[in-house]
Parts: sequence; structure tokens; C-alpha cells
Amino acid sequence: MRRFQNISKTLNKELTEKFPNIDSATYSAAHKVEGFTYLAVSVFEQWLGKDDYHFLENVSDEEDRKRTSKLNLLSEKLIEITRVYTYRFKGKNADRVAFKEFRSRELLKHYCSGTNDEYFKIAIPEYECIYLGSEDYTNIIYYRNIDKLNEFLDLISACGLYTIEHWEQ
Repeated sequence: MRRFQNISKTLNKELTEKFPNIDSATYSAAHKVEGFTYLAVSVFEQWLGKDDYHFLENVSDEEDRKRTSKLNLLSEKLIEITRVYTYRFKGKNADRVAFKEFRSRELLKHYCSGTNDEYFKIAIPEYECIYLGSEDYTNIIYYRNIDKLNEFLDLISACGLYTIEHWEQ
């Protein structure tokens, strides 16, 4: 069974206008998306420096489950209260964005759970943001208007997660 279904051309156009430069929103190009600001969502209170590598090495299965469950809980809560879409790039040069809906909440939860071989990427129109799965127990939000994120920020905190504003180079 396919995970996604197409949306109407009208809705795709609306989402494309709401999320310009979405093609720049990647897992590694953090904070370089014109018109968007980034925010990290992490199980850690701050960026880990070179001396903090021990937080990521030899993590027990129990600790890994604990950390991952916080991020998964956030995704589940988002799915319950907002409408989300994923997106792909189409065309000869992959220059057209095509937003897709999930066929079910269960498929969406699985997609966002980190059990796939790929990182998730979802657009949340209500919050005018893109939410990307990433690594090291840290995900990324690209947003246009911080005032639209209040409910999302409350969810992050309620799940025992932290936001980090300054990207370490």
C-alpha cells in the first residue's frame, strides 16, 4: 500500500506559495533557507560540543528508546492536532515541489518515527513551518513567523524536549 496520496492542484499551489524556497530546507543546510529561520528541537538543552561526544557514543538501548520516544511523542501530538504534508521534487531538474497527504495517521506516525531508512520531512501549514527529522536526537524546524509556533513550542516543552536557536558551526 502506498503511504501517500496526491492533493489537488489548487492546494499544492497554495502550499508552494506558503513554503517558498522549500528546496533549500535540508537536514544539512540548516539556517540557510531564504525567508525562513531555523530552530533545533533536541533531547539536549544545548548544542553538544567536541567534549560532549560521550553523550552520543555507546548509548544503551534503554537510553536510546527514552530519547527517541520523546521525539516520537512530539510527532504523534503534532499529527493529532494539525494537518501535515510531506513533499517531493518532480520534473526533469527536480525543480517542482509536489506535496502529498498521508493515507492514514498510522502511516504518518510510522514515517515520523525514525524507524525508516530516511529522515522525515513534513510541512505544517498551520504553523507555517517545515519540520525535519535529523540525527543525534535533534530535529530541525524552519519557520517563517515565530508567533505562529506558540502551540508547537508548548508541545515541544510538554514532551520534555528543548529548542536551540543558535546553530553551532
